[in-house]
Parts: sequence; structure tokens; C-alpha cells
Amino acid sequence: MSKIYHTFILLLLLNKTITFGQGTINGFSYSPLIPTISDSITFYVDVSLPSGSCSPYIQNINVTGFNISASALHCVGMLTYICNYVDTFKVGPLPIGNYTFEMTLSSGFAPTPCSPGIVPDDTKNFTFSVVALTDLQEIQTSKKAVVSPNPATNYTIFDFIETPVELSLYNFYGQLLFKTIVHDKQFKLNTKPFGKGGFFYSYSSENFVHSGKLILE
Repeated sequence: MSKIYHTFILLLLLNKTITFGQGTINGFSYSPLIPTISDSITFYVDVSLPSGSCSPYIQNINVTGFNISASALHCVGMLTYICNYVDTFKVGPLPIGNYTFEMTLSSGFAPTPCSPGIVPDDTKNFTFSVVALTDLQEIQTSKKAVVSPNPATNYTIFDFIETPVELSLYNFYGQLLFKTIVHDKQFKLNTKPFGKGGFFYSYSSENFVHSGKLILE
């Protein structure tokens, strides 16, 4: 009986060791797209873990100067299937400046409470800017394209004032879905491959950058 018990404990420890280090951060997004000094900002971090339930056990966020550090500990189970989750963090209005948001993902063996592994599963970061209200007004009035229809079903059309531009489309988690160089003043985007939901587009040239939201129904 003692031998069976110790074998079972060893298997649990092996499973814990294998589980650690396999969680991944897939991408980021945040709202609003162009935060100002009067906006609270919500960050969304898309993560995947390799086993069992993956709801977060502990989440933390800290702002130090222009650096924002976020972390999440997920307690995972023994069932081996991919579990996706979106960790959500919120901070109050920030001063004008360029910021770095860094996310650290850790996992521990369930049930809760669980302890993280010695080494985090994954760490990634991105940068963004907080602008003044007057800067936002200038950005909004400097649009170089009309996007219609929006919401769209099968397609949407970009009517550009200036070309060439680099046009990109991202999903809610900040993952790049489409990118191309547009030379004509009008570009028809087939939206069928992307499914339904909220998406972000951006277009840029040597002289300007603009982004917006596209709804697909």
C-alpha cells in the first residue's frame, strides 16, 4: 500500500513538473485604443494553458513610473487539453507618456490554493502611449480614409485619401490577421475569413498612422 501511495505522489509531482513552463501568452489588446490622461485603461491578455481548468487564482498589477507590471497565477488540473483564458487588468488615468506593459504568466498544480513554478511560464510586453485630449482631437481629425460599411457582413471598403499605405487587421487579442500594401485609393477587404466580432484596423504611411475599430456581423 505504501509503495502504491508513493508512486501516486511521484506521478503527481511529475505531472506538476511537466505542466510548468507550458503556459503561453498569445497576445494583448487594450481599451480605449488611444488613451488620454482622463481615461481608465483596461488591458486584455489572451493566455493558453495545457491542462484542466485554468481560471486565475491570483492577479496583480503595479504601476511604477512608465512601467506597468501585471501577473497572473493559474491553477491547472490533470486533464490534458488546451484551456484558453483572457486575463483582464485595469488601471486609472495615467500621465502623458510612453508606457511599457509587461505580463508574467505562471501556473501551479490544482486544486487551489496552488503555488507557482520556480520559473514563470511566459513573459511578454508591449508599449503604448497616453496622450493629451488635444492630441486625441488632432488624431481623430487627421483620418486619411473612410471605412464603409462598418459594421460589415461580407466585405468593407477603405477609401484612402493618400496612398500607398500599409493596412493591417487585428483580432480582439491583438493578433495580426491580415496585412497588405495598398496602392489604389479604394480597397475592398473580404471579411468572410475572419468571422464575427470586434476587430481593430490600422493603416500607415511615412507621414501618418491611424487606427480604428471594425465590427463584423
